[in-house]
Amino acid sequence: MHMSLELKEGALFLTDTHYPRHKDELLSLFDAFLLSPPPQLFLLGDIFEFLSEPLSYSILYNKELIEKINLLSQKTELIYLEGNHDFLISGIFPNSKVFQIEAQPVKFSFKGKTLGIMHGDKFERLRYRAYAKIIRNGFMIRFLRLLTLDINGRFAKKLYKALLKKNLCRDFPDFEKKKLSILPLYNLDGIDILVEGHYHRRVSLSYGNINYEALSAFACNKSFFKVKSQNNDIRFVEMSLGAFQNEQA
Repeated sequence: MHMSLELKEGALFLTDTHYPRHKDELLSLFDAFLLSPPPQLFLLGDIFEFLSEPLSYSILYNKELIEKINLLSQKTELIYLEGNHDFLISGIFPNSKVFQIEAQPVKFSFKGKTLGIMHGDKFERLRYRAYAKIIRNGFMIRFLRLLTLDINGRFAKKLYKALLKKNLCRDFPDFEKKKLSILPLYNLDGIDILVEGHYHRRVSLSYGNINYEALSAFACNKSFFKVKSQNNDIRFVEMSLGAFQNEQA
């Protein structure tokens, strides 16, 4: 794990946007952030349907949002936790603090508590973890491009076509039960609050002395979250673009 960093009051958390889903709304959201930069912005992974530097077409395909993220990273502190759809991206976002899966959960201190923040797929079943390790490999991406005679983004175009057909907002029966069963696998030493995305749903749980917060996907409800504290209570308040603009007015 990384050394403890500082979380700021009013920080915003955005996760699982799966761009270019809800493209116009998401670009408008970043335009609003550029007009009134938040004190800190956390991107909790799967911001893009697929983005990885070894797949050069993915950079071209996602150019509009990449440019807005890079502009915003010059105006505020931007923390990007890689997901399973966006990885090997530190070269794409040179002014952001980018954390690969190996460094997650990343520790942030806030109001005397320590938060562990991560995308959320690090401790899935063994078969999934093996798959996730393979797909996050730059050599494997280059090999697949060679295997499919990837010219002018041919491989990437097929990949996007398949990915964008997936239903991201399905029900997840027994989510709480499943989550509590795998939390013992996490390294939670010194963590008071664990925050993650990945599951596309908003859930709060207690696990021993730890509060667990799963944040829902922008791709499903076009919302994001603002950190607010009152006395010793730390809350993740769900927000919309309209609510954010009204706050800035």
